[in-house]
Amino acid sequence: MDCDNYSILIFDCDGVLIDSNNLKLEAAEDILSDYPQEVVDRFIGHFRKSFGRSRYDLFREFIEDFLEEPFEQSLYDTLIDAYGKKCSELYLKSPVIEGVEAFLSENKGKTLYVASGGIESELKFVLSSRGLDHYFKEIYGSPPSKRENVAAIVKKHPGARALMLGDAHTDFEAAQANDIDFLFCSKYTTDVEGMTILHKEHGFRAVETLEGLLS
Repeated sequence: MDCDNYSILIFDCDGVLIDSNNLKLEAAEDILSDYPQEVVDRFIGHFRKSFGRSRYDLFREFIEDFLEEPFEQSLYDTLIDAYGKKCSELYLKSPVIEGVEAFLSENKGKTLYVASGGIESELKFVLSSRGLDHYFKEIYGSPPSKRENVAAIVKKHPGARALMLGDAHTDFEAAQANDIDFLFCSKYTTDVEGMTILHKEHGFRAVETLEGLLS
């Protein structure tokens, strides 16, 4: 896949630009340490396969589907707040993935966006702190879904060819729902098995990291 064929590039953040997937899993496990380990382990397994979905959905599922308790707003708010604080701390330790800055610089003549399941303010903070934010026309995050954010981007550029670069099922779904191409960045995915199956079914191109796309 030649990126020269696309005028719009849309990037997921975690696992594509920043090596932060496993740190986010650690953050979730840390704030849930008071709960039964078996429940937490099942939830973390679910989380691994759900990257790109909003934490607002995931922690509601933790209460209702994993703890099997009625939804409680105060508990939900406590978990969301604790997870957000922990992610902010861990983001400071998350390195930029190899080849990212060189790839963004090589493609700065295109229109570049971020569309991620992370909280928008957190995304802007981490990309700014790494000196990457200036490459992007806009940085989109939750609470809108990734699919909705990609739709908003595509709507801004009618007729333009766009490519979604991601590492998770939600990235592929967002691309497919908006009728744009998808490229799988495989090295830092947390769902190797699921993405391998999806890759075989749909035949999209895969590279380990953006470094593999440098000319």
